[in-house]
Amino acid sequence: MSDALFSVVFRGEVAEGQDPETVKARLAQLFKIDPARAAALFNPRGVPIKKRLDETTAKKYQLAMQKAGAITHVVPEEPLTPPRPSPPSTESSGSLPLDTSLMQRPDPPVDSYTVPEAPNLTVAEPGALLVEYEPVPEPAIDTSDLTMAEPGVTLAQPREVPEPDIDISGLAVKEPQAS
Repeated sequence: MSDALFSVVFRGEVAEGQDPETVKARLAQLFKIDPARAAALFNPRGVPIKKRLDETTAKKYQLAMQKAGAITHVVPEEPLTPPRPSPPSTESSGSLPLDTSLMQRPDPPVDSYTVPEAPNLTVAEPGALLVEYEPVPEPAIDTSDLTMAEPGVTLAQPREVPEPDIDISGLAVKEPQAS
């Protein structure tokens, strides 16, 4: 199995005989996005629909977009690290030599990197006390006027609640009707 990764790129192209507005609506439905976001996909510079896919999965995305009326391109991704040069072969394989200079990503010049300035910070040792502990003083609550009753003593006498005086003389109950 190949470790090559691919991206599916859409450049706003629609299949022959397809209406661009209809394709936008289908793409909005396919990706479950609003029509304005689907319209933003129609960029001639190219919008990556999905990145870092194996070739089979990339072809599946391409087929789904094709069914919606959009033309996509499956593009191989550049490797993140340059390939290691293989030792020269003494046997002739019958194929042309591969020009790897096109596949290697050039290293950016060192002068282009700038180190950002940072404040003079240090890191404490593991287990170091970062903040000195200051005990919270106890609150000064005066409880000298409070007393405690013996267990089982009734602390308050229940008061009588008068019976509610509700006049229901204006209400009547209707007899059930026989069916």
